[in-house]
Amino acid sequence: MPGGGGLLQAIFAFLSAGFIAFRGFKKNRLTKGGALAALMVGGTTLAVTWRFGLCLLLFYYSSSQLTKFGRKKKAKIEADHDQDARRGLEQVLSCSATAVIYSLVWLTMFSQNDLPVDYEANFIASFLLCSYMGFFACCNGDTYIRQLVQIVLSPFPQICIH
Repeated sequence: MPGGGGLLQAIFAFLSAGFIAFRGFKKNRLTKGGALAALMVGGTTLAVTWRFGLCLLLFYYSSSQLTKFGRKKKAKIEADHDQDARRGLEQVLSCSATAVIYSLVWLTMFSQNDLPVDYEANFIASFLLCSYMGFFACCNGDTYIRQLVQIVLSPFPQICIH
C-alpha cells in the first residue's frame, strides 16, 4: 500500500501480535507481563511498517526454533536449565526497546511509508532502517551463540558468555 496501511494495518498488527503473545502465554513461554509487552512491541513494530514487523517476527521465530534445538542435551549439561523458563516484561522490553524506539522515530518522521534503503535519496530513513535491522542481527548473534555453544562445546569447559 503506498503511503502505508493506516488504520487497517494497525488493527491487523495488534491482532497478529495479540495472537502470538497469547500463544506464548498459553505455551508457558511468557508471563502475563511478558505477553503484554510482546503485544505492545509486536503491535507497534508491525503497525509502523511491514518490513519492521517482518524483521521482528523472523527474529522471534528463528530464536524460538533454535532454543528448542538440542533441548535434552542442554538439560543434561546445564544444572539450572529450565525447560519452562518464562520471559517476563523486563526481558521482553530489554530485548526490544531499542527496536521500538527506532520504530517510533520512523513513524514520527516517515509515517507508515515503507521506504527502501537509499542513502543518497534519504539518508535518515536508510540509517534508521539499517540500524533497526542491525539491532536484530546483533540479537540473533547473541541468541544463536548462547544456544549453539551449549550443544557444540558441551564436552569442553565453557567460559561464561553472558
